[in-house]
Amino acid sequence: MRRVREFLEAHAQDAIDLADISRVAGVPLRTLHHQFRHSLGVTPLQLLRDIRLERVRANLLSAPEGRSVTSVALDWGFDHLGRFAASYKQRFGETPRATLKRIRAN
Repeated sequence: MRRVREFLEAHAQDAIDLADISRVAGVPLRTLHHQFRHSLGVTPLQLLRDIRLERVRANLLSAPEGRSVTSVALDWGFDHLGRFAASYKQRFGETPRATLKRIRAN
C-alpha cells in the first residue's frame, strides 16, 4: 500500500492505469482493489484522482495571471473537464473557476 501511494504521489502527472498500479504493488488487481477498499475506503484510481485534485487546487491557488483552469486540469491528467469540475466542487465546495477568481481578487 505504501509503495503504491508513493508511486501515485510521485507520478500523479503521468498517464497511469490499473496495470501500472498493480505492477508497482506486485499483486493482482482484485487483491489491490480489496486492500485499498479495506484500508483506505477508496480504489487506487480514486486515490489518484484525489491526489490530482489536491495538486490542481494548489496550482490554482498559486496560478500566475493568464493561467487557466483548463490548462491546469489538463496538466494533471483530467481530460474530461465536466467530470473534473464536478469532482473538484464536491471535494472543495467551490468550482475550480471560483477558486481562481477568488485568489485573483485578493
